[in-house]
Amino acid sequence: MPGPRGLIWRIPICPSLRMMAVDFSSLRTVPAMPAEELQRLPTRALLARLRDLRRLQEVPAASDWSEAEHAAVAAAGLIAFKATPIWRQAFAETKAVLDGRDHVERGGKDVRRRVQQAKQQR
Repeated sequence: MPGPRGLIWRIPICPSLRMMAVDFSSLRTVPAMPAEELQRLPTRALLARLRDLRRLQEVPAASDWSEAEHAAVAAAGLIAFKATPIWRQAFAETKAVLDGRDHVERGGKDVRRRVQQAKQQR
């Protein structure tokens, strides 16, 4: 499912129904994904999604978005704020998928030191 980042959408704004272009690349949003699609993502992509979800603004009142931007994000089905049920669901689903994945410890200093010592002994 391609995300709308970088796309400019034209949406009608209120009474006069004039069209206004909304550039999604300037708005911090995360696309909604079904749980089945999350299962197919690699772990690195899931971690990036979790990071992106955490970086969203808390509430719409704290943003400087126009009404047209709010409407465009809602119409596109994007996640934009943490204080929404869709954010809580996306966060919980992403965490659930990550909990089912194997955890591989990162190599620390001791591992690098042993590798370096092994190279020197050759």
